[in-house]
Amino acid sequence: MMYLVSTSTAVAGDSPRTVRAVRVNTPPRIDGVLNDEVWKVAEPTSDFIQRDPEEGKPASERSEIRVLYDDEALYFGCMYYDSEPNKIVARLTRRDNEVESDRASIRIDSYHDHQTGYEFTFNAAGVKIDILQYDDANREDDSWDPVWDIQTKLTDQGWVAEVKIPFRILHYRPASLDSADNVWGINFLRYISRKQESERWAFTPKSQSGFISRYGHLIGLRDLPTPRQFEVLPFITSKESYNPASTYQMKRQDFLSNAGVDLKYGLSSSFTLDATVNPDFGQVEADPAVLNLSTFETFYPEKRPFFI
Repeated sequence: MMYLVSTSTAVAGDSPRTVRAVRVNTPPRIDGVLNDEVWKVAEPTSDFIQRDPEEGKPASERSEIRVLYDDEALYFGCMYYDSEPNKIVARLTRRDNEVESDRASIRIDSYHDHQTGYEFTFNAAGVKIDILQYDDANREDDSWDPVWDIQTKLTDQGWVAEVKIPFRILHYRPASLDSADNVWGINFLRYISRKQESERWAFTPKSQSGFISRYGHLIGLRDLPTPRQFEVLPFITSKESYNPASTYQMKRQDFLSNAGVDLKYGLSSSFTLDATVNPDFGQVEADPAVLNLSTFETFYPEKRPFFI
């Protein structure tokens, strides 16, 4: 087991920043408390840079990120210090709804192609926002809702987030040799609501273009599992109707049942098979009510799992 993490202080555009993930045998408990012994083997990376309001200056509040991994997932231990913790804005809302609040984000370019990436954003109340990005983050798909874990906790020093991102929801190219590292692109972001302050770990000036192509490097990933996704989502429903006897009809009692399954299987790191048998779209989350007084039609995103 390795015990050291090294980081660099250079900004993107000069030499990308680097953070090392440490392999562990026992994963941390995802409970929003960084008291697991395994977190001690990962040295934190910090030194975020402001993008707003004072571009290029050090962040006004300290942030520390630790990275671990095992055969199942990546783990991020995030400590967001705050000199006035009673002013942290933590609001509950629906998933993928980015309300005004203190929040942070983990961005991963697991293909390391500098064009595609995964966004895992969360606020101080634990609300999730997950998005697929491509074309160097100029385009994105926010209908993506994978299964990943996050627990947050407000403390007298700021707020904490523990994040577990399973390898099965990521696409990546395994290292060609067992002794070789998988190098991924990575970036960390933070937003402090009361200060309207946005920060980045791998900083890019506003005068320069690019986003995913400006990520830092996540190194130390070795002997990763083959990226094969396998998800099965079965369903079964039943319904019973009863019509009492009347002048016009006899008593009638009917029992109806239905079943089906959705399947997602990763054939390789580049191809995924999606199949469905008798999909039950009636179980899909209903669209929220929208009052539209504009001249533009209301757009409702696709929520049927098979088509996402």
